Amino acid sequence: MTRIGVVVFPGSNCEYDALGAVSALGAEAEFVWHSATHLDGFDGVILPGGFAHGDYLRPGALARFSPVMEAVAEFARAGGAVLGICNGFQVLTEAGLLPGAHLPVSTNDADRRIHRVGTHQRRLSGPGVGHSHKPLFGLLHV
Repeated sequence: MTRIGVVVFPGSNCEYDALGAVSALGAEAEFVWHSATHLDGFDGVILPGGFAHGDYLRPGALARFSPVMEAVAEFARAGGAVLGICNGFQVLTEAGLLPGAHLPVSTNDADRRIHRVGTHQRRLSGPGVGHSHKPLFGLLHV
């Protein structure tokens, strides 16, 4: 059975959603605490979003110093599937695993709805699987 690690950082609050989604797709999901130093035995890793302390503190900039991030970097370098959702994506960019940078959150309502960073866009959208042949979704047999 496919085994997916869901990383839990202090203050994150969407790890149960990620765990439930992975389980609903038929894979085994397990929490990985931010102090973990290895990801042995996992087929994929998810960094969920939803940091309780808000974007203005740049949780990705803080979380990138967690011991688990070196393990995530090693896992990715070895070809492991890594998915960053919302603030989890921010953690990956702040840790240098993905290109881009997190810019300060604007107080302008229009800027909050669409926030452009390089070639990436952050905006409200509905869920869906765009390409089921991608590595993580291939592991989950979507």
